[in-house]
Amino acid sequence: MDAAQKLLKLPLIKDIKDPVEKKKTLIELIDIFQSMPNASGASAQGNISVLDFNTIKELLNLPDISSIEDSQSKRKLLLS
Repeated sequence: MDAAQKLLKLPLIKDIKDPVEKKKTLIELIDIFQSMPNASGASAQGNISVLDFNTIKELLNLPDISSIEDSQSKRKLLLS
């Protein structure tokens, strides 16, 4: 029930205008979903693995391409 209360306290993603705050909220949402047991009865094929959640969080933590002004840094980020 703790996870449900945390979910209810989060703002709606569509209402968040600040991109940094939106990313933080998405990461918090992922953390909440990771802490929840699978009560859906769905098969294992339909579930998102811990590795998938972690990959999504890593992608959300990357800087926005448009915020990088140095072309070498931008290229390095895109090729990594």
